[in-house]
Amino acid sequence: GRDVYSLFARGLETFGAHAGDFADGIALHGMQELKGNAVDASGNSGVALALATAALKAAGTTIISGAEKDIYPLDEFLRLIRSLAAEII
Repeated sequence: GRDVYSLFARGLETFGAHAGDFADGIALHGMQELKGNAVDASGNSGVALALATAALKAAGTTIISGAEKDIYPLDEFLRLIRSLAAEII
């Protein structure tokens, strides 16, 4: 729903992208280089996964809290991220 779009847009803005939240989706205006930052997925595993994917393009370290790993198993996703040479601590 709209709350998920807004949550995702706010998370992207912490990386330096400009995101607009509209009734039927979001518009993204990226930067040459996104910057890692601390973001909160507010308990939404789908948003956490999307932000983790965006973080792969960001310079520096990204910390994602509120991923609710117990609700949505992230093991396979984390394995894939590691295979792309990202460091998960």
